[in-house]
Amino acid sequence: MAMSVSSTAPAPRVGSLPSGPLDAITDVTGVAVGHCTLADGPVQTGATVLLPQPGDLFLHKLSAGADVINGFGKSAGLMQLQELGTLESAIALVGTVAVGTACNALVRDAMAHTPELARSLPTLNPLVLECNDGWLHDTRTFALTEAHVMEALAGARRPEAHGAAVVQGSVSIDGETFRLDMAVVDTQSRRSVWRRSYTAISNIMKTKHDAAKNALNNVR
Repeated sequence: MAMSVSSTAPAPRVGSLPSGPLDAITDVTGVAVGHCTLADGPVQTGATVLLPQPGDLFLHKLSAGADVINGFGKSAGLMQLQELGTLESAIALVGTVAVGTACNALVRDAMAHTPELARSLPTLNPLVLECNDGWLHDTRTFALTEAHVMEALAGARRPEAHGAAVVQGSVSIDGETFRLDMAVVDTQSRRSVWRRSYTAISNIMKTKHDAAKNALNNVR
């Protein structure tokens, strides 16, 4: 088992929007990423955990949204996120059969930091996204445990937890600059396919941004 908090592979370039100095999601202040990789013969899986900001996310929620572009999955936590528009947990990225494991790990971690969670306070909405890594190894072994997810989470809390494959850029609205970042879970595509997919997503994001900007201008 090995822990890695950085990637040597360059992220694919997307569109014409400028990126940050590391071309990584961690260029956004406060964002951190941790990994736990299991690479032992027939076991080839792992977990990535993204922290959108330091501190207690349950007590200090972030505004958030989700948009599904012609897809589906076995994720957990998206329904509440879409309904309430808030993010209150770290984001875990795991293999499909490990979604429940990652949920339990995020809940246990939140309870350790917030003793009144699920008592005098509401329960946590853990956000876990997945990708089927069954072609890499035998998913029926359930190799990924809560401890592995906790290891990735601990890695994200280290000061040096920088670097992750993302689509990144920035846009300016009325003189104010906003960063756009998207983490990608993909174990089944070649890099050439990634570039085409990322470019398509980038174009969709730009179209949605332009439509929203025009709508705001019409309101004014």
